[in-house]
Amino acid sequence: MKHLFVAVFGLLLFSTLWTDTPEALESPHLGTLRKVPPGTIVLSSGTSATITQAYYLGAHPVTRAQFVGIMGADPSDSRRSTGQDDPVQQITWYQAITFANKLSLAEGLTPVYQVEGIDFSLLPFGRIPSQNSGPWNRVTIEPSADGYRLPTEIEWIWAASGADPNGSRKAFAGSNGSNRPADYLWYLANSQGKTHPVGTKLPNELGLYDMSGNVWEWVWDWFGPLPSGDLVDYSGPTTGTLRAHKGGSWNFGLTEAAIASRDSLFPFYRHSTIGFRLLRIPSTTENTP
Repeated sequence: MKHLFVAVFGLLLFSTLWTDTPEALESPHLGTLRKVPPGTIVLSSGTSATITQAYYLGAHPVTRAQFVGIMGADPSDSRRSTGQDDPVQQITWYQAITFANKLSLAEGLTPVYQVEGIDFSLLPFGRIPSQNSGPWNRVTIEPSADGYRLPTEIEWIWAASGADPNGSRKAFAGSNGSNRPADYLWYLANSQGKTHPVGTKLPNELGLYDMSGNVWEWVWDWFGPLPSGDLVDYSGPTTGTLRAHKGGSWNFGLTEAAIASRDSLFPFYRHSTIGFRLLRIPSTTENTP
């Protein structure tokens, strides 16, 4: 009976703490980040993946204007964009993690990523490697950091699914099986060969825009086959050659927009179809609004 009481009390305490957390965080540089609850999702392979901690994910991909505001540069191909409110593109994975660290510093947070020999507070945009870099490939994470980072592939899938345990099979983020893809995403059929302003299509169930379409989004993981068995807070292989990205883009069809769709590129590769969005887990002592 004592153990049952402790278990029930713990569950009630967790429920209370979760209820008390805000539905969104506001960043002076990124705008809104939406709350994503912990939970378990069944992947398309049949493997189950559990996320044990709630997190906040950018309501939309990082825009060109937001990128310039932190980095002082915009590598986007303007011929493939309608303006500064479009997602930033032609972003390498190295540039994405640099932006995350610099944004953390700008907001007084602890940066997540550590690269040997690199002081991110002094690193100019032009010094981010444009070719394969051993030290950058050995990047490590500060577990206690409260700053911004890329989502893992599983975190991305869970958020894109709308926190639906069976949502990994959805044809696109926000799909209920009968709604129109064109209402939710910019893709090959409606993009006119360009990106478009973020948030102009309908969001998914968690209030996240452009999880499918507009630009592919870098995630943290090295690319590799997903292991069998039950995964808990899985963050990908420990080493690799390619980094994963998710979601499809303006230049791809519905097949690539599916939540289960996976693709990868070298972390130094840049293309007008690739951008990113960021995740944050506030510290337990933070006074969130």
